[in-house]
Amino acid sequence: IVPIPENLKEIAPLAKKFTLACVTPPMDGSGWTDTAFERLGELTYDQTFDAEVLFRDNKGISHVNIKTKGEDKKEVPLQSMLLKEGLARIVKRPDYSMKFLVGQLRSFQAEGVEGRKGIWEYGEVSDEEEEDTRRKRK
Repeated sequence: IVPIPENLKEIAPLAKKFTLACVTPPMDGSGWTDTAFERLGELTYDQTFDAEVLFRDNKGISHVNIKTKGEDKKEVPLQSMLLKEGLARIVKRPDYSMKFLVGQLRSFQAEGVEGRKGIWEYGEVSDEEEEDTRRKRK
């Protein structure tokens, strides 16, 4: 094994941390977490698309909007497909600058809720339950 040359050590990492803007995955233990990540993989595997960085939070994580082809072949946010299938939900307190995107996504989440898909199969998901679960995990 050869040590890494000094000039290569100075190169900044190319991988960046990001999250889909305005949505959160199903909480652990809900039974939908694996399904959500598998679906995200299906929607993104072997695809080329641009991720629009909408903002960076104080932890350095970029919140992005990714456009993909919807059922009608029009470009839609990737988040919308996950919301419609009940595999994500709109964050409780989105960044104020994301109001425009949250407005677009609400109708997709409503579709999932009305169709009782994914995390909505038994009705509304309690914010308190999710917050308690996430606190215990930390």
